[in-house]
Amino acid sequence: MTLEKFFVIELEIGLSDGSKRTAEVVPLLGYSSESPDDIKNYLEKMAIKLQGQTLLKARYSIIPDIQKTPFSTTALLTAIDSFFFDSLELQHGLPFCIPTSSKEIHEMSSIVTNLKNNDTIKIKLSGDYDLDVNALNVLSRVPNHSLHRYRLDANQAYELDSAYEFFSFLRDSKLLRYVDYVEQPLGAEDWEGHEQLLKNYADIPIMLDESIVTTSEIVRAHKIGVPFVKLKLFKQGGILELLTASQLASDLNMGIVLGNGVATKISNRVEIELYHRFKELYHAPLEANGFLKIHSKGF
Repeated sequence: MTLEKFFVIELEIGLSDGSKRTAEVVPLLGYSSESPDDIKNYLEKMAIKLQGQTLLKARYSIIPDIQKTPFSTTALLTAIDSFFFDSLELQHGLPFCIPTSSKEIHEMSSIVTNLKNNDTIKIKLSGDYDLDVNALNVLSRVPNHSLHRYRLDANQAYELDSAYEFFSFLRDSKLLRYVDYVEQPLGAEDWEGHEQLLKNYADIPIMLDESIVTTSEIVRAHKIGVPFVKLKLFKQGGILELLTASQLASDLNMGIVLGNGVATKISNRVEIELYHRFKELYHAPLEANGFLKIHSKGF
């Protein structure tokens, strides 16, 4: 799936002393069934319900809705939490993952050829076995491909049979030694399929993204042997939920990749600041790079 543009809903919370905080939500299929209208309706309803409440009481009113409506609640919780994180400002000089796609083989090869040493490239897979394998075969012939690390993001694109086929190819590929993981090869609810892949291809790490919303999914992923999880502000809840999830995954010795590639500076700056403050929790580089994509494409 290639996004040319996306829809952003901004929310502002103001207190009686005149202070204000802004947060956002980016509705995106694959993570939640919430439509833009669902989110706007929820936020309008809560804007009335929460009037006059303290920040703490408002937070307790929202928390029960996180699992059912993660997008809708994130904007509210992040705005509330931002009152307690006064220095959330965009940091500079942090490492970011560089995005490309198996559908754009020429562009992918050009990016890899011109990058500096020790960069990490995220390759969006198509779910089309032939196309993805061809792209990786081309990549393996780029002279400086071994200078970099690669993250292969399937975005739920594979069925189990085709995932087996792709993993078999990858196991025999000379690229495997440079691959951090394959991200979300199967559907978000296909826990059994992911467990089978982990058992049959123990040498190929998997990261789950769309499958991980609350801490219960982190525990479930750990139980089936998933080594990496992807955490993002917009699906974990507010800042507090994101940090709680990060600490849990860290305690379980899981690798944690942080950041949303489909967002603006409003939420990416929070993820970047949290990475800056809690680097020991996260697996570099960051993927909180949505705002950079927007700038580079001119949206």
